Amino acid sequence: MRVYRGLSITLVDALLGWAIWLQATVEPFTPPPRHLHRNAHCRAHTLQLTNILTRLRALSVLRNGVARSEPLRAVADDYWRREDDEMRSVLEDPEVVAAIRTALAPPADGTSVKPRVDLERVERDASDFVDRVVLGASAGAGLDHHARCANVVASSEASKADDVGRDMSV
Repeated sequence: MRVYRGLSITLVDALLGWAIWLQATVEPFTPPPRHLHRNAHCRAHTLQLTNILTRLRALSVLRNGVARSEPLRAVADDYWRREDDEMRSVLEDPEVVAAIRTALAPPADGTSVKPRVDLERVERDASDFVDRVVLGASAGAGLDHHARCANVVASSEASKADDVGRDMSV
């Protein structure tokens, strides 16, 4: 009987020691700490921000080179002068002026006092788009964020094309 008693105490002691060891290794009995997930998330965003900062620094070096080089600066200035002249001629075109007036005027049938283009909504959409672009990396931009931005990008495709053309020429 003493042998069985000693063996049972040894077995219970071994099981308790094994349970304490497992608990100390933080593996089977507890879920992983939440801060590990947040740290990985933070590291991913830090990497994105580092990449963005690197690109901005490279762009800054390029723009400084253009500003300091007389021939490149002349090309950039000439482009912006031509762009200004082109936009002025487009906006002074009678058809464009008529289209702008039609878009900003209330409907002719008198059913509504509001203009056809809601400028407040356009400003709000533009502000939301800028917020998403600027704050997207720090707000956990995932697939959901990109799907939400797709609607805004599609609605502002014309202005985006102008910006891309302007950026590529400088």
